[in-house]
This record gives sequence, structure tokens and C-alpha cells, in this order.
Amino acid sequence: MNNDKKMFGVLRQWDAARGFGFIKTINEDKSVTTYFLHLSKVESGVPRIGSAVRFNVGRYDKGTAMPAVDAAVGDVIPKFNPPVSAKSVEVKS
Repeated sequence: MNNDKKMFGVLRQWDAARGFGFIKTINEDKSVTTYFLHLSKVESGVPRIGSAVRFNVGRYDKGTAMPAVDAAVGDVIPKFNPPVSAKSVEVKS
């Protein structure tokens, strides 16, 4: 899945042994949304707790959190609390 709207969040949980974790975002109404991230959906970067993540939202099949796909993991954000805004933005190519 590849569209032009990217979401931004912070990796709040990561289980390296099992290869998955959860991204948290804050919506415009200040509610928090959680997205599931599997290592197979990471296109660049190394997942670490506190890392900034840019991603698309995948198709929801099962589980409690919508999946993140096409994820690019960035640097750890020092002492960052709360997670970044989940507002979608247009990515210019």
C-alpha cells in the first residue's frame, strides 16, 4: 500500500525478539491512536523505543491496533512526551 498521505508518530513499544511494536500518535482532537508495526513493514531505519516514525496506514485485518506499513524509522526523540501529531501531510515527490 503506497499513498501520498503519511502519518507521523513515536515508537512507544518495541519487542526486538518478536519483531513488532506499537506507534503512538496524537490526533487533532488530542486523542491518542495506536498503530501496530511489524519489522517486515519497516522500509528504512532501525526500530528503537522513542524513534520518530513516518508511515502509511495499512488494511485492518485483525488485532487491536491498525497496522502501519511503508514505515521509515528515524532518530530517537530525546525526552519526547507526548507523541507527535498524527495529522496527515502531503508528501511531495
